[in-house]
Amino acid sequence: MTQTLTEVTIYTDGGCDPNPGPGGWGAVLISGDHKKELSGGADDTTNNRMELQAAISALAALKRACSVNLFTDSQYMRKGITEWVHKWKLNGWMTASKKPVQNVDLWQALTKEVARHEVEWHWVKGHAGNEYNELVHNLASAAIPRPEKQDVNADAYIYTSVSCLKNGGRGAWITFIKTATDTQELSGVEDVSTANQLHIQAVNAGLAAVDPTLSLHITTTSDYIVQGATQWIGGWQGRGWRNGSGDPIKNQTHWQEYAQLRLGRQVSWEVIKEKKKDKLPEEMKPLKPQLKHILDAHND
Repeated sequence: MTQTLTEVTIYTDGGCDPNPGPGGWGAVLISGDHKKELSGGADDTTNNRMELQAAISALAALKRACSVNLFTDSQYMRKGITEWVHKWKLNGWMTASKKPVQNVDLWQALTKEVARHEVEWHWVKGHAGNEYNELVHNLASAAIPRPEKQDVNADAYIYTSVSCLKNGGRGAWITFIKTATDTQELSGVEDVSTANQLHIQAVNAGLAAVDPTLSLHITTTSDYIVQGATQWIGGWQGRGWRNGSGDPIKNQTHWQEYAQLRLGRQVSWEVIKEKKKDKLPEEMKPLKPQLKHILDAHND
């Protein structure tokens, strides 16, 4: 007699803030009148790894084989497990371009858990009002490790903001500098620019204006510049200002200028998203309105 499998519905989600960075995952398992919520986090991870970990943990929580309908808003995971993973396994966990599959440890763990069950994979649009998708998103967000903010002691503080009408179009940057005895404000307009370019220019202007013997704390709204300045720049320099694919990096001239200005300085960084206005330091709140005035004046 064929054993009837218990039917289980699972919703999963994962994410980071920023990406890569601290991350969390969430899952809810529903069977009849029973519902179980799971979540977890990691200090240094990616959105995709958290999406995978959510599904792995949810399936691993089932103590016996089940018939599972698993809902995710991650096309990366759904397509990976239903389409790509079979070719990866045949190719020795290498992609079609002969590169190692990213997150191979989690893909292998997920295929092992999937083999224990009968799983149907479903994509659901994220943040579109689905009750359980919203639930697991909230579980994942709550699980992100958020260490208490440490008091920063620096000789000078730099705050930057940018506004770009569209990438490749006109944009402006503004930099506010504060020391124990003085404040200074700098700005600039570019007719052809990108947001990333403007963020580097704003930081470089601040570095150039501050005595190089002073320690600095830089607050920005750009993950790109913080990751570039703290993680990527060493590799770029070692490869002759080329990325991992061998192509010249974008904004090369500005990054080379940053590398020179940064030499010998003591610098710490902080990223604050502009949409989280309640968390913006008082020094940053006037910068965005001032950028609008700068651009309006330039257009006149």
